[in-house]
Amino acid sequence: MMLFVWAVTSSLATARVRDEAGIFTKDLGAQIQARTDECLEQSGVALHVVTFADLDDHLETRSVKLLKQLSGDEPAVMLAFGWGMDTPLIKISPSLGDRFAVGELTSLMADARRPFSDNAITLSQKFDAGSRVLNEGLIALEKKRQTLESRHFPMELFLSLAAVVLGTALLLWVALLWLQKGAARHEKFYFPDVDVEWRLGAPFGGGLMVQTSANKKPDRR
Repeated sequence: MMLFVWAVTSSLATARVRDEAGIFTKDLGAQIQARTDECLEQSGVALHVVTFADLDDHLETRSVKLLKQLSGDEPAVMLAFGWGMDTPLIKISPSLGDRFAVGELTSLMADARRPFSDNAITLSQKFDAGSRVLNEGLIALEKKRQTLESRHFPMELFLSLAAVVLGTALLLWVALLWLQKGAARHEKFYFPDVDVEWRLGAPFGGGLMVQTSANKKPDRR
């Protein structure tokens, strides 16, 4: 089995374009490699394009294992195909579902499979179109995600500032209460000394302090 790898690096662990089935021409392999480089740079997602020389019942399992081997836990997508297949396999890493909406990814994968059902173009053209759809779609999804995050930033900033203001107001209120209590401990109240008679043996029990008459006639002198 011959393995053709059109990639900048010769390390199989990092190559994103692998043509075991020998479907790609050298120029097409280079174009797809450049496309995967662009995808990784602009979207942060590793796009892998792979062809298998032999098909078996465990092709899906092999695709998942290979994607895990090549990208680990990083966001990644694999477009895999082999002779005798009607439609390609498109596998995504679990972390990609945390990055983009599942519905958007499902729609993108359907768009990428569509060229493979077009019998008017060659298999190489199908790969060219499918990889382009994935590349442009992932970049667009990343730009959309960043735009949404930038719109949420002012609200997060507002909430942070509101928390700071409320915290400061609470501290000032506590400090004011503490100062008021401290001032109350040092206050003294003075009452005038009033001479009153004893009443039933109890001091300050009562007595006549002020007397006025409402019937007093004014002095006419």
